[in-house]
Amino acid sequence: MTWRALDRAMDRVAASLQRDGVNQFYAPDGPSELMLDAVGVERDAVIADYARTETLLPPERNARIVAYLRQAHPEARNLEELATRSPAPVMRELLDDLDARFGSTAGYLRAHGITGDELAQLRRTLVDESGDLNA
Repeated sequence: MTWRALDRAMDRVAASLQRDGVNQFYAPDGPSELMLDAVGVERDAVIADYARTETLLPPERNARIVAYLRQAHPEARNLEELATRSPAPVMRELLDDLDARFGSTAGYLRAHGITGDELAQLRRTLVDESGDLNA
């Protein structure tokens, strides 16, 4: 899979999350985590990776996003948590919800335009023969 194809697939996943009401500020790593789950990476590893995200978000980025959101949505509650945290239970709940509604994360992605061939290409690109992520 070329990087251009991967980028297009990521864009479609991000768009599907937005259409379905999964806020990208709430799940900043959401698209990539969904792809990892869909190609068979161990779910606990996917969730742990998502939770690690908040430790990597630069404080300057967090401050800018929170300031923007407070200005754009003064009535909103929990903005800082929504924009700067990535708690493991949130990703687990999202993945469980997709399983319940679509049978799997891969089913969700297929329902939003990702083809079976693209999922197979993603798996070959992202996961080695032992089931570990390619570094």
